[in-house]
Amino acid sequence: MKDYCAVWTRTLKTLYNLTDNDAKVFNTLCNECEATVESIAELLHKDRSVVQKSIKKLMDHGLVVRDSIVCEKGRYYVYRLPSQTKLRKQVLSRLRTFNQEVKNVLDILNRNT
Repeated sequence: MKDYCAVWTRTLKTLYNLTDNDAKVFNTLCNECEATVESIAELLHKDRSVVQKSIKKLMDHGLVVRDSIVCEKGRYYVYRLPSQTKLRKQVLSRLRTFNQEVKNVLDILNRNT
């Protein structure tokens, strides 16, 4: 399982240009199901602002979703991964795009040799 997680993390980092912190936040949500920014920051021993930056990047790529929770004191947000179906669809779509980008670069390099 450890090898699988390493390959998955490396793949996501490549496809989405994720930093180590982004990948750690993603992996935390894989393990925690859902979490607040504060709880992720505590688990990773990172500043809240670092986690927020990673969460935003992951959300922009469709790799994380935010749910709003209403309570007596107001509202707070929890973050989680999308459904396996949506995540799979998102990653496969990005993989196809990435694959085409690499093919285009290789074609250009081939023409220049």
